Amino acid sequence: MQHVQSGKLKGLAVTGKTRHPSMPNVPTTAEAGLPSFQLESWVALYAPAATPAPVILKLSEAVKKSLEQAEVKQRADTAGVEVRYLNPQQMDALLKKELPYWNKVIKAANIKLD
Repeated sequence: MQHVQSGKLKGLAVTGKTRHPSMPNVPTTAEAGLPSFQLESWVALYAPAATPAPVILKLSEAVKKSLEQAEVKQRADTAGVEVRYLNPQQMDALLKKELPYWNKVIKAANIKLD
């Protein structure tokens, strides 16, 4: 991201729904002429299925608190990463949306594990 900001590289597009806050002059893929192309990466913390709900809540709150720290936000921004916290229910909804989509992509591309 620092190369785009310095002008060494030209940002063609960001693949999320909205422009990145640190690169407001770089359009989204939709704005750049690819309206059906959107790709956002995400990272999640998982626990075993039998983990008690209070433990899940405590872990989730700890993750949320860590993501709110100024240093974490600054490091993410420097890397061009937009940090967004999702609670367990929101993450479950995201997975229910994403997994069928990627399953279809994997099958269409005939991707296999070696």
